[in-house]
Amino acid sequence: ATGVMLRTTPHRADPDPIAVFPLQIGAGMEIGFPIAPRIAIGVVFLILLISFRHPGRALLAMFPLVFGGIWMFGICSLLHLKLDFFNIIILPALIGIGVDDGVHFTMRYFELGEGSLPEVLRDVGSAVWMTSLTSLIGFGGLAITNYAGLQSLGQVAIVGIACALMATVIVLPSLLWAIERLRGKGRASSN
Repeated sequence: ATGVMLRTTPHRADPDPIAVFPLQIGAGMEIGFPIAPRIAIGVVFLILLISFRHPGRALLAMFPLVFGGIWMFGICSLLHLKLDFFNIIILPALIGIGVDDGVHFTMRYFELGEGSLPEVLRDVGSAVWMTSLTSLIGFGGLAITNYAGLQSLGQVAIVGIACALMATVIVLPSLLWAIERLRGKGRASSN
């Protein structure tokens, strides 16, 4: 019933290694999946912390990754796109895309300072749009193949890249704008 074929000998029954291999991979995914992304995100945060030298700035740079990831898993759940052996391999790329988008946007924002959101959106926002659209097109090609495994990889990639893009060009600037307004009110009340 499990799909594992047993070879019997007079002394013991050994599972067929070819039949057991997919089961071992699946078991490894079940154990490793909850741990591996957390480790990757933790290491990314440490690198950003070293780079930005400020925990708040590092968190802002990670915002598109975290917020986009939450959206991605929610949308995938709504669309009944389950992570499997094929599409799970896109997660490292999505982590990279989400972090890259956030780092480029926040780095430019902190270089130019408060009040620079329109310029940052014009400069970095257009680059983020271009890189995200080219990635969407590239991975989107997989979504229209005849092979279900590649289709699911392409579908998860499309959802993940789109969510990271929206988190970077809509939500992150809104968050930075709100922080600017709160700081402005704080300065005005202290004067």
